[in-house]
Amino acid sequence: MLHSTKPQGDAREHTEVQRLLIQNPSLRPLLPGIIADVYGSARAMAERDTGIDESTVPAPCPWNPGEILSEAFLPDA
Repeated sequence: MLHSTKPQGDAREHTEVQRLLIQNPSLRPLLPGIIADVYGSARAMAERDTGIDESTVPAPCPWNPGEILSEAFLPDA
């Protein structure tokens, strides 16, 4: 399981994304492409921030937007 070194920041960022999607519902259909575009960078950031080898993080992103946006989201990989 991935653990951020900054859980409060992650929660704030998650809340901000939720707020932006409520204010801009037209962005929701773009999420799969956005996730695909940024996932590689996120894997590299996870390695840098947690020390987890990037090769152990699944590629491509195995989670759909609904799972990622869930308040209960905690990836198993």
